[in-house]
Amino acid sequence: MQEQSHRVIAIDGPAASGKSSVARELARQLGFIYVNSGAIYRAITWHILQNRIDPEDGDCTGTTCVMIV
Repeated sequence: MQEQSHRVIAIDGPAASGKSSVARELARQLGFIYVNSGAIYRAITWHILQNRIDPEDGDCTGTTCVMIV
């Protein structure tokens, strides 16, 4: 079985420095998929809080992450 390779580019920087704008444009120019990990993190956190899931319960939060993502 042949392994499939994936290219990942991570952009880091302080708040409001243009990371998302640069990332979206770079993804567009390279034909990559743009993934906003901050938005995913906030969505998972919102779901956990809305459903009164104990954030300290690793099994439950892990299952929640798999279901959402």
